Amino acid sequence: MKYLINILITTLLSINFVSAQSELVNESFDKAGKLPKGWKEVSTKGNIKVDGGFLKIERKKNSEGKIKSPIAVYTLPVNVSTTKSEVEFSFKASKAFFNTRVDFQTANNKNFISLKLGAQGKYTILYATNNEGKEPKSKAFEANEKLLKDKIVKNKIYTVKLEFTKKKKVNIYVDGELAVKNVALPSSLTAPLSKVKFKFYDAYKGTGIFAIDEFVVRGKQESL
Repeated sequence: MKYLINILITTLLSINFVSAQSELVNESFDKAGKLPKGWKEVSTKGNIKVDGGFLKIERKKNSEGKIKSPIAVYTLPVNVSTTKSEVEFSFKASKAFFNTRVDFQTANNKNFISLKLGAQGKYTILYATNNEGKEPKSKAFEANEKLLKDKIVKNKIYTVKLEFTKKKKVNIYVDGELAVKNVALPSSLTAPLSKVKFKFYDAYKGTGIFAIDEFVVRGKQESL
């Protein structure tokens, strides 16, 4: 009987652990048309849409002949702990020369970590943090190592995964390979991850398309 009770307890603990580290978001952008729930277009109108299995963010001239930088903000359906959690997404760009910034933030716009995809003439992926929880400036990205071995290629799909650990650090993977380990997150931040912001800053000759293929969050829900 004692053996059976131990088996039952172990099973229940295992179920609870799996539940705690479960898949919280899995968006494949397979329904064309309106933006999926939680996604919002900022600073532009009609530049972001779901098409062909991608969330497409387009830099294009508006009715006044000007080009604004479109921003796609995703508010998570739950607050996500930044310990033992993962955020993974795939992307591609219509031009090799481009710059899309990705900010991982709290509900109050405090910043955990930022990525620069493409990084304009550097043709790579860069990362940066700010210990006060502010959005890092350009020099902070340039001080860190590149996360791609080769130059970024237009229309090639890349997969990036951020693995948040118990020690308030993050590991970054690119296409399944560990690119950088134990990046320290701002020590002042205690709030959970609540949103992810993609800003398409630049592209060759000003116009282009940045597309997100998959967006997945795994981990545990956390209250404010």
